[in-house]
Amino acid sequence: MSRKRAIYYVNEADCLIPGSGAYTHIQVGLKELAKAFDVQLFASSDPQLGRNTSNSKIIKAKSIPFKKFLKGVYLLFKHNSNIYRDFNKIRRQKPDFIFERAGYLSYKGLLIARFLRIPHFYEVNGVLWIDNREYFSRLWNAIARRIESFFFLKSNFVFFVGGVGEYYQVPSSRMISIQNGIDSDFLEPFYNHSKSFTDGQIHIVFIGHAMPHHRLDIFTEASKKISDPGRFHIHLVGSNLSGYVKDFRPGMKVSLHGVLTHEQLKELLYKCHVGVIPYLRDYFSNVKAFMYAASKVLIIMPLIGNFKNVFNQHQISVIKNESVDDFARALDAVTEELVAEKGGLAFDLVKEKFTWDKIFAQVISEINLRIDARTSYT
Repeated sequence: MSRKRAIYYVNEADCLIPGSGAYTHIQVGLKELAKAFDVQLFASSDPQLGRNTSNSKIIKAKSIPFKKFLKGVYLLFKHNSNIYRDFNKIRRQKPDFIFERAGYLSYKGLLIARFLRIPHFYEVNGVLWIDNREYFSRLWNAIARRIESFFFLKSNFVFFVGGVGEYYQVPSSRMISIQNGIDSDFLEPFYNHSKSFTDGQIHIVFIGHAMPHHRLDIFTEASKKISDPGRFHIHLVGSNLSGYVKDFRPGMKVSLHGVLTHEQLKELLYKCHVGVIPYLRDYFSNVKAFMYAASKVLIIMPLIGNFKNVFNQHQISVIKNESVDDFARALDAVTEELVAEKGGLAFDLVKEKFTWDKIFAQVISEINLRIDARTSYT
């Protein structure tokens, strides 16, 4: 029996920036789906998409509400205007289904699947109208919310990442919530690893493609309130981070590592003691949280929304969301015993439940239930 052919359709150009959480998720998705299907990545040919567009002068320009409304109309047209080109390219590949990473105001993957009369599956990694609402009028945001809900309901099945599904009324029979996760082999160096403060410093790490919603300002401000800054060595891993180095407390040791390979990242995390997430929205499912847990560091983060279904206060150091003072308190409270205790419990949790192979085994199972079924594409 021949393997089914799949298109992994990506709308947002920023999702393909190495080092970002989205990039990691896509690469893992391709790897895991390839265990069951012949899968091909298809990046939409539109040069301005998703968050790339949100960062453009078109969006950031200050304007009256009516112009902000027109921007939404323009982008809805712009993001779907090259559907014929994408349709022709995908049709030639003769896929059996399309697996689409949802992008703001772009619905080409679903429409192409309907034109080809093949099943379609959404992976939704954010509440997109909320993630972009600051750039548009209140009226447009209300419209965008309804448009998103409409198209998600038209997909054959939706995989909501984290707590995103709470924002949409997709029937439970046509959706599940999944988490981000970690490669099983990423865990291997840490099985018998014990953290210790061998050089007299506590090594703190932040991983990510820094964006405004990461609220790194909370981290930098907290660094100015800790009682003994000489205890800490901060490691910044990823992209868009260089501008934050100067904002940390003067005299604190801050190392900027840039984008690292998984092997390089494992080497760094092996010597780190603390991983930080300064801010969360209630639907976030940050890849870095699972990466931190896999390396047995003490995670300092808020425990709200989706992550209430993942960790508990015994596995992480809980801070109040958006609280500089509470973040500083948590840093001051770090001890070798606390790192060992909570880091070990978080590691055990991720090992048992949140490896990518376990997560995507569920995704593949849901897809297989539907790609051979007779489906009404309405």
